[in-house]
Amino acid sequence: MSYDLLALSVGAKHNCDLCYSDIIAIKLNGFGASLNERYSFAGRLKGTWFELVRKGSLEILGSYDLCDFDFSNQEYRLFWRLTKKETDHYSLSFKSETIWDNFKYIISSIQDLSPYNMVIFLPRLQGSEMNDICGVITLREFFGLIKQGKVYSNLCYIIQN
Repeated sequence: MSYDLLALSVGAKHNCDLCYSDIIAIKLNGFGASLNERYSFAGRLKGTWFELVRKGSLEILGSYDLCDFDFSNQEYRLFWRLTKKETDHYSLSFKSETIWDNFKYIISSIQDLSPYNMVIFLPRLQGSEMNDICGVITLREFFGLIKQGKVYSNLCYIIQN
């Protein structure tokens, strides 16, 4: 199963990768046609897309060496919806505290590149992908949601301070 941590620095025109400690944010050449179909909101936004990977990892692993998803809870309620329960989307976690700290730094850096101070974050897990969006939250709220196990695979998160 493939894991990808994708981040868009909205409005940014950045031409190279970012690196901090053991995480590399690899600049992507666009979002990709297949992802544009599945995530139409994110696909319409302009800026620089990055994929977060662990330094020294095999390219085929994507973000597998950085994060994991909790597959034990098959049903959850999205905190921004009051009625509908979801299935087949899993909460994001990181493989170590060091990786977690480095992730926070690199996401902050990606946000700083944006003239709008905005990041679209997509923790992508190959499988049941959908075009669902968590409305605007701050970076601090986003980090808090990850720690609470409330950032789920295949949902776009709009982060803006």
